[in-house]
Amino acid sequence: MGKYTNLAKDIVTNVGGKENIISLKHCITRLRFKLKDESIANDDILNNMDGVVTVMKAGGQYQVVIGNHVTQVFDEINQVLGITETTDSNSSEEAGEKQGIFNAFIDVISGIFQPILVALSAAGVIKGFNTLFVSVHWYSQTSGTYNVLNAIGDSMFTFLPILLGLTAAKKFNLNQYVGLIIGASLCYPAIQLDTLSKAGKPLYTLFNGTLFQSEVYQTFLGVPLISMNYTSTVIPVILICYFASKIEKSLNKVIPDMVKFFFVPIITLLVSLTLGFLVIGPLATFGSNLVGSAILAVRNFSPLVAGALVAGFAAGYLMKGLRKLFDYLPDQYEGIEMGGTLRLGLYDCRVTEGTKAFEAYQSVNVKERHRHRYEFNNQYKAILEDAGLVFSGINPQTGLVEIIEIPEHRWFVAGQFHPEFLSRPQRPQPLFREFINAAITYSNEQK
Repeated sequence: MGKYTNLAKDIVTNVGGKENIISLKHCITRLRFKLKDESIANDDILNNMDGVVTVMKAGGQYQVVIGNHVTQVFDEINQVLGITETTDSNSSEEAGEKQGIFNAFIDVISGIFQPILVALSAAGVIKGFNTLFVSVHWYSQTSGTYNVLNAIGDSMFTFLPILLGLTAAKKFNLNQYVGLIIGASLCYPAIQLDTLSKAGKPLYTLFNGTLFQSEVYQTFLGVPLISMNYTSTVIPVILICYFASKIEKSLNKVIPDMVKFFFVPIITLLVSLTLGFLVIGPLATFGSNLVGSAILAVRNFSPLVAGALVAGFAAGYLMKGLRKLFDYLPDQYEGIEMGGTLRLGLYDCRVTEGTKAFEAYQSVNVKERHRHRYEFNNQYKAILEDAGLVFSGINPQTGLVEIIEIPEHRWFVAGQFHPEFLSRPQRPQPLFREFINAAITYSNEQK
């Protein structure tokens, strides 16, 4: 008998017994049950049970909060249930119909991300320590130590589609190795937009002058292939795996058992990935662009409303990968291919004359301190300039945006850097100083 056997038995009994359990997963601290009928679970008993922190209901899941030893309890419950691994049964589809669209969506997202949360957290911590050790000069970004630790921490994020291909396949009842191949194909270097754009000029441009403008570098059987950067993305691999699961399910019904083992995965991969590269991947990226354009449209209508919407939905669209307007750009560090993603230290900024930023600094060349991960995506620079935004500060070495402003506004100037790092009581940072001056002037005008 294991340490948590009695606790596992008590939990199974009070969630309604084995017959009431459709599926069970766990995250870092919680057991996540999907029950046939949540009303027959004994909430009060579970809440007062030794070894249980509390009970929560969210996203169509009955969640029993255990703590850091949730993995051991999870394993004990599997033994009590008489199974080695819990997966969604066929009845889970029926439950999905009952829980509503929103809850079903949350269930899908949590089911795909929960298995990799521990590894994702570990990789993030390693990346953070690696950046910290560079900042305190324990070693440099060109050292072997940095490269090894960066490879350990960064690989999780670079090849995220491969891991999500596995978990999405499991969630959608697709052959898991087919899911792995789908994720690996999306990470294949020769298919990435950055690789193709560096290798040569485009054949032609589609949707020229629109939000969907795309340069075509290659075709598939004569059909234009709109290339994208798929490493580190989330939505494309999930959508393609979902599509592949439907194809596989249909093929299993019509292909004879004698040749099913050979032909089902071949046809599934060919159809799903061909349409994935030609249609699904580009549409997912265009969807990201539309979200960005919608936010800009709302901002033009009311900056206050736009700020509230962005803040309210930030967690959602960051989780789903819809963050292309501000993104990690692989070429932002010269000589480091997918290197450290935190920009630290003092960087040059070239200020455009005749702007509010120049009036503040009274100099073309300035230096400011940085500590951030994401950069403005220059892909959107021309669009925003046409809308009236002025990019008044640019890093001369990388071309990255440092300062923006709205010329018609009394004082709308924003910096990518941290101006507070160089500001002193007797020597205020120029942007802070001019912001206060503009506020005082406005206040005096209202009197």
